[in-house]
Amino acid sequence: MIQSMTGYGRAHREQTSGRVTVEMRSVNHRFLKISVRGPEVWDRLTPAIENVVKEKVSRGSVYVNLRKQGTFAGVREFLVNREAVEECRRQLAQIEGGKEVPLAQLLLLPGMVGAADETEAELDEVWKNVEGIVREARDEMIRMRQNEGKHLREVLLRELQGLRKMVDEIGVRAPDMVKSYRERLSARVQELLQGSDVRFSQEDLTRELAIFAERSDIREEIDRMDSHLKQLRVLLDAEGPAGRRLEFLVQEMFRETNTMSSKAADVELASLILDAKAAVDRLKEQVMNVE
Repeated sequence: MIQSMTGYGRAHREQTSGRVTVEMRSVNHRFLKISVRGPEVWDRLTPAIENVVKEKVSRGSVYVNLRKQGTFAGVREFLVNREAVEECRRQLAQIEGGKEVPLAQLLLLPGMVGAADETEAELDEVWKNVEGIVREARDEMIRMRQNEGKHLREVLLRELQGLRKMVDEIGVRAPDMVKSYRERLSARVQELLQGSDVRFSQEDLTRELAIFAERSDIREEIDRMDSHLKQLRVLLDAEGPAGRRLEFLVQEMFRETNTMSSKAADVELASLILDAKAAVDRLKEQVMNVE
C-alpha cells in the first residue's frame, strides 16, 4: 500500500550521566535526501545514521536531529587545549595585570576549547547506544507515513472514481460529436445558400464530415486514458514505493486530456473534458506526496 512522504518520529534514552533525543521528520522530494544534525563530536556517525534511514525510506527529504545532554556512553563532548591555555598564561604574565585574567575568559578565546577527538572504540560504544534510538525514531516516522498514506489513498480513490465516470461519459458522447457537427454544418450551409442558385452536393458534405471526423477523433486518447486509470488503480495497492510511477501515469493522463481538449468541437463535450483535466490536475497534486 502506498505511503506518504510526510512523517515525524521522536525517541529518547536516558543514562545516569546524560540523555540523547533523536527527532526525524520527512517531507516531499523527488529523490531521497538525508540531512543529519547533531553534536560535532558525533559527525563521524552520519554515514551510519544515513544507512539506518535508507533501510526503510526510499524517497523524500529526511531531517535527522540528535541532541545530547551531559555525557553519553562515557564520551567527552569537549576537549580543553591545555597547551594553548598555558601559552596564553605565560604571555599574559609578562603584561601588567595579565595574571588576574580569569580562566573562564581565557576559555572563551578561539582555539581554547574544541570538540573531543574520539577514538574508534569510543565511537563504536556511542553507536551501540545511539543506533537503537535512531531506529526507534525512524520507525515512528514510518508509521506516520503509513497512516498518512492510507488517508492519501482514500483521497486518490475518490478522485479516480470521479475521473473514471467522466472518461466513460466522454466515451459515450464522443461518437455524437460528428453527428452534431453534420447537423450544424448542413443547417448552416442551407442558411447561407438560401435564395441563391448555388447547389451544395451530398458528396461535398460527406467529404467535409470525413475530414472533421478524422481531425476530431479521440478514441485513441480515451483508450489510453482507460489503460492509465486501470494501472493507477493497481498501483494504489502495490507493495513498495509507487510515487514515481504514479507521477508518470498522471503526467500521461494530463497529456491525453490536453489532446482531447484540442480536438473537441462540441461545447458540452469540451466542458466535460475540461472537468476531466481539472480532476487530473488534482490527482497530480496528491500523487506528489506519495513515496
